Amino acid sequence: DAERTRLGDYAEGPGNVEHLENGLLPGLDGWLYSAKSRRRLRLAPAASTNDPPRLEVSPTLFRGQWGLAMDDAGRLYSNHNSAFLYVDLFPGEYALRHPATATAHAKPGLTVDLAPDERVYGVRVAPGLNRADQRGALRRDGRQDAPTAVSGVAIQRGDQYGPEFHGDAFVPESAGAVVARFDLEPDGMGLRARHVLDADPDWSEREFLASTDERFRPVDVKVGPDGALWVIDMYRGVIQHAHYVSDYLRDYVRTNDLEAPGATGRIWRIVRTDRPIDRGPPSLATTADRLRALDHPNGWVRDRAQRGLVAAGRGMRAAQPDGETPDGLLATLRALDELDAIGRSHALWTLAALDALDVGTWRRAGGS
Repeated sequence: DAERTRLGDYAEGPGNVEHLENGLLPGLDGWLYSAKSRRRLRLAPAASTNDPPRLEVSPTLFRGQWGLAMDDAGRLYSNHNSAFLYVDLFPGEYALRHPATATAHAKPGLTVDLAPDERVYGVRVAPGLNRADQRGALRRDGRQDAPTAVSGVAIQRGDQYGPEFHGDAFVPESAGAVVARFDLEPDGMGLRARHVLDADPDWSEREFLASTDERFRPVDVKVGPDGALWVIDMYRGVIQHAHYVSDYLRDYVRTNDLEAPGATGRIWRIVRTDRPIDRGPPSLATTADRLRALDHPNGWVRDRAQRGLVAAGRGMRAAQPDGETPDGLLATLRALDELDAIGRSHALWTLAALDALDVGTWRRAGGS
């Protein structure tokens, strides 16, 4: 059996699970980010093939509540249970370097609310909310009004839905049994989001994905290896944590026989029916495979190609007597001519992780 080495802890501690780290996300910069956390993690390269890896810990911006996502530029997106979508327009660590911004509560350009005061457009009357008995929780037609259980976020970096969907944010709202879609566009130095709604014959407008099933509880959404969206459905009658269940909801759950959980959760794969779907990613088994995949149209593939190249380069370096990465791999990464802009970005971050990014390569990647 393989020997296991404990490198650190994660999401540990007493108290409510709602206040623990979650949503572990590998960033373009090689660090692992989490929601509900003030730290980021990174596996440091082993000094030799006989040495174990080491876990580096670095302070970062506290962001989000449930889940994180990243776009092609490496910007991080988060949420709060009552707010759909936030973005960091630049790396949050920059604000922690200077005394004037490190301790400031508000940091312009970070945790920017892209969808303030947005409402939920479900397709069912929703008396099963924790505070549905309070004024303003429901619309006059009985549907949920504002978000109360936003959970998870994904940026569509895949290629299966067409260019009109690329870069859009998809955000589950589990209490409303919906997944909302936001079209993201540049706005000067920032971004703006447009809440995209679809026509509905019964309710006029609805979210990108909406269900009449009270047990449909989308708690996260990811872009899969095929470039399609995958929705994680907890499939439970109750989504509220026991610490916060109101008397109203407790009575509603008992009256409607919603206490018993479903046998299993469900995973939904969202595909277009009007175009063919390539169901599998390319092989990433070899260094040559990974180099070719740096500008693949699916971000899931590109990210793993980059991480595979970093691991391979570090392995090559550890195996060399002089501890240097073989020039062949570095030369190929620096030959940017055949890569598009996204592929060049991944190549640069790969070189940076291998401590091999030089000024000349960086300038050529930007066309200067």
